[in-house]
Amino acid sequence: MKASSPVRSKRVSISFNPESGRLVVRPKTVALDTKHREEVLWRCRNANLEIKIEAVEAPFKATRWRCSKGGGILSGVPKKKRQRKDQCFKYTVRVLDSMNGKSSNEVNGNGTRKEKKAEKTTQAQSCHQPVVREAFLLLH
Repeated sequence: MKASSPVRSKRVSISFNPESGRLVVRPKTVALDTKHREEVLWRCRNANLEIKIEAVEAPFKATRWRCSKGGGILSGVPKKKRQRKDQCFKYTVRVLDSMNGKSSNEVNGNGTRKEKKAEKTTQAQSCHQPVVREAFLLLH
């Protein structure tokens, strides 16, 4: 029986400046070689994040990951059954609320939106828009 090759991680660095609201994803496009069992490692030192693949048939078992401030999260290797060669997938990176670690648009396990109870907010909080950045995965 042939042994599996080791998994290799492709690092994506994410930084967030809360004062300017600037979110940077580097590299913006990451290419994974499925023959060499590559996966994505998203890392962010200064914000809680949610990463979500925007595809009906996502290349991984999961379509959403959450990363704690100072930590990292692995995508896992793409599923063996791939859609097409050289396919590109869009994903979004969203900064989560620093107070409770939840996105302002939280989703139930069944895909429906939860209604968020009204909370007291300061004027600065009520003007705050969710910080989201798009990036891409290329499978080849």
